Formats: sequence, C-alpha cells, structure tokens
Amino acid sequence: MSKEDTSVSVDASSRGAKEISGPGSATFTGGFGILEIYHNSVILLHLPSISNKSVITVIDNTDIKAQWQDRDQILITRIHRGSQGIASHEEYDVKVHSVKGLKDKVIISIAANGQRVEIDVNYESEKGISTSDKAMDSFLNVCSYIFIVLFLSMVIGYAAMDIAGYT
Repeated sequence: MSKEDTSVSVDASSRGAKEISGPGSATFTGGFGILEIYHNSVILLHLPSISNKSVITVIDNTDIKAQWQDRDQILITRIHRGSQGIASHEEYDVKVHSVKGLKDKVIISIAANGQRVEIDVNYESEKGISTSDKAMDSFLNVCSYIFIVLFLSMVIGYAAMDIAGYT
C-alpha cells in the first residue's frame, strides 16, 4: 500500500465471547473525473484546424491508463501533477501529428475498480481542406456581403425618398 492509498482497519471482538475477535482492513479505490471537455453529455475533444493540441485534466484517482488506436498521429504526455491531501489532479497534453484530419477514441481506465471513460478525439486539419473548397467559401462570403450592402442601400434609399416625399 502506498502513502496515497486510503484504507480502513477495524479491530473487533464480541462482548460475550472474548475468544472471538480479529482485525480486518480494506483499501478504498476511488474513481476519477475528466474536466473541461463535456459536450452534450458526450466526452469530446475537438481540435480545430488552428490548433493541433489540447489538455485533458484528470481529477481524484490519477492512477490511470490511457489507450488509443493511432499512436503515430496522437501523442499524450503528462505535463503537470498536483496533489492536496488525498485529492490529486494531472494534466495531459494531447497533440496531433496528422497532415489530414483524424478521428480517434482515447480510453482512460483504472484497473483496480474497472472505471473506464471514452473520449472522442476529432481533429480537422486545414491541409485536409481543398483549395477549391476554400475558394468557394470565399466566393460565398463575398456574395453575402454584396447582397447585404445592396439590401441596406435599397432600404436607406427608400427611407430617404419617403422622407423627401417622393413616394
């Protein structure tokens, strides 16, 4: 048992029969929680095209194991460990090394109590977006701005004509 474990020891005996007594002990294995990445009760780690990294914070029992499929494209490393009494937390850096977008699942678990949490990882790379898609987006944005300017010009023109009494 390490000094971070929480345990209970009991010495018991029967009042009527002193010969019946004995000790007992148990170690408590608590669970863990993940902060900052819940989205509609689904654990989602979304990495936009402007950033290829994020942080996962694990609280309480930090004796965890992390698993994921694409080990060539995702790197998970512990960057901080803190502790206050029996409560502790760790921060893990999640970094994607992909040229294209990727989807994966990170599974965080504790063997001692069987707790398991799955985190969906979604990375969208700008390199995965084609030039024609970017050009189409730019074209649609310009058309939208022109439409708004024309519409506002018409509204202002009609209002000016109404004020001048031309209607």
